[in-house]
Amino acid sequence: MTARLVDETPIRDSELRRTLHDEVLQLLEYLSTGGHGQLSEPPQYQHLAREAATTLRELLDGDAAAASGTLDAALQEIIRTALHPNRPTTIRVRRDAQAAALPARQFLPVVGAAREALRNALRHAESTAIELAWRCDSQCLTVIVDDDGCGMDPDVELGFGTTESIIGRMHDAGGTSTIASNRRGGTRVTLRQPLSAVPQDDELLSPEGW
Repeated sequence: MTARLVDETPIRDSELRRTLHDEVLQLLEYLSTGGHGQLSEPPQYQHLAREAATTLRELLDGDAAAASGTLDAALQEIIRTALHPNRPTTIRVRRDAQAAALPARQFLPVVGAAREALRNALRHAESTAIELAWRCDSQCLTVIVDDDGCGMDPDVELGFGTTESIIGRMHDAGGTSTIASNRRGGTRVTLRQPLSAVPQDDELLSPEGW
């Protein structure tokens, strides 16, 4: 047990840095610009503050809420918390029954990466139509976030939210991520988690085990 805790501590530290970036730094920067001119009413600011507080509380509590439900419920929740009041954004959801029924506790890195991809599409790409899809076969879980936003600038270096909160998070979990332009001029983020790399119930540590 001691060796396992030592081995996994750097991953835990990385996840803390990613969450602080996703929930604190990005929120403060976003609010400092008035949401790029899109925020004007107190309820909008309150919504963003609640969103950040919820995710930080999940981190401190060991992500207990997400860990107790299905993958479908966890992904639906990130949609609910990511949408802004008074903002005309349509999110289309597609999933198969096998993926929807998976236990979220075994796929928390995928949920975290999908959350960041969705927020990037809403906050930075200013998308008005997003498709979030998840499916599973006998070997792999695939989650796709596809938007109609402003797309990626090939001359701009990828930021922490992409390199760490999406790419790094999936890499640490034994999965992969692909970020590319789509036919709509926006961005498609594809997350793939091999089922062979997913920890089983007897390998998962409770928050008290850290």
